Formats: sequence, structure tokens, C-alpha cells
Amino acid sequence: MAKYEYDALTGDVHDDGLLVLTMRRPKQYNAWRPSEFVDVADALTKAAADERVIVVVLTGEGKFFSSGADLKASTGLKMDSADALRAHFNRSTKLVTDTLIDFPKVAIAALNGPVVGLPAAILPLFDVVYAAEGASLSLPFTTLAINSEGAASFSLPLAVGLSNAGEMLILAKPQTSKDLLQKGLVSRVFPNETFEKEVLAIAHDAAKLPRNSLLANKRLLRAPIKKQLHDAINNEVEGLIERFLAGEPQQVFAAFAAGSKAFSKPKL
Repeated sequence: MAKYEYDALTGDVHDDGLLVLTMRRPKQYNAWRPSEFVDVADALTKAAADERVIVVVLTGEGKFFSSGADLKASTGLKMDSADALRAHFNRSTKLVTDTLIDFPKVAIAALNGPVVGLPAAILPLFDVVYAAEGASLSLPFTTLAINSEGAASFSLPLAVGLSNAGEMLILAKPQTSKDLLQKGLVSRVFPNETFEKEVLAIAHDAAKLPRNSLLANKRLLRAPIKKQLHDAINNEVEGLIERFLAGEPQQVFAAFAAGSKAFSKPKL
């Protein structure tokens, strides 16, 4: 029987087939170290093979859904060659993205708070996204001197339109929960106080639907775009390698790790 217990990620499988995965680094705003990329992908891989699981909800503990990659934990990584960079991205951003693209169960993202970076970029890969009123989204890839991740270069324009995606990805403009609802990236926004209760009620109802029909409809909805999504993350990884070989992202990351005023966390 699969266990969903990791250093900063835990999962509970309910009797009706709902798996709730909760990111648990609240003091670090659920930032993802290299290990979190692997753990999220591993949990989803186990859930895909777990006959008990029908619906998965991913959410965060505390005020944030996730503040993105833990830049301080990434400053010591060896990124001085194309091979080293490709290996790093293959076991981080590409690993999580490919796993979500191929995930056969129903996946729901529950934005309990702000979401930044890669965890924000992969939201269109979920089947449904719900947000608390206090949630917000930032895709600061341009600010960080890198390009998009998470297949967002393809999935985000598909979800919100090309102009909205340009404002979010190219111009790195933060979005409120109201913005996300208006642009169609989230399905519904709930009050902060009742958010968890509302989302879990929906997820439990979904888990009670006819299993084969539920999964067939998920498969049919996603099948036409799977190849394009995989192509997108592959192209993004190659772009990231180019960016890092040029050296500018490392300078931004180092400034952040040193607490430089030249780089500040995206405002949410």
C-alpha cells in the first residue's frame, strides 16, 4: 500500500478515494527545495498506481500555497555545463511537469494562498483549480532572468488567452484571485474562512462519481494536447539551459540569497 509521507509533503487517502496532498513548509511559505520537486512527482506517480485513489487535491499549509523554488537552496547547485543543467531540470521542473501531464486521475489544485513560479506555472495542468479570496499568482520568470517552466508557454495561453498570458508570463504581472477567476484560470473563488471546507466538499462529491466515466472524461479532455505539453516543457528546459549558461540567473539568485535590495521578492 502506497504511503504519502515525505519531509515536507503528506497525504491522506479518504475512504471514498480522495487523496489530499498537503505541502508542509509553512515557515518557508512552502518553497520547493530540490527534494520537493522529486517528492511531489513521486506522490503523484504513486497516486496514479494506487487503486484506492480517484481524485487528488494538492494544497498548502499556512498562508501560502507555495512561494516557488527555494532560491537559497538552489545557490549551491552545480550549473556550469549543459549536461549538469539538463540533469538538474530533468529531475526538477521537467519531472513534475511530465508527471502532471501524464497523470490519469482527477487533479485539483486548491490555492489556499499566494502561488509563485513553477507551482503557479503548472496550474493549467490540473483539471480544476480553486482559490481562496486571499490567493494570488506571480510568474516572475522574466524578473529572475529565466524563461517559463511547467509547460506554461503552451498551457497558459490555452487557459487564459494569448494577451493575458503575455501579461502574466512576459511582463510578470501579479494576479489576484479575482483576476484569475475573470481570466478563467480558476473555476471558483471561496472566502478564506470556508475555503478548505468548500473545496473538500466538491472533491468528495467528485470521488463519488462513476469512476470509469470520471477518468475517461479526464483522459478525453487532455489527450489532444498531451504531445504539445510535453514538447513545451522540453523546449522550456532547453531555453533554461541557454539562460543559465549565459550566467544572468545565477547573479539574480545570488543577490536574492544575499538579501540584496537589488532583487526583491515579487509583490503579491
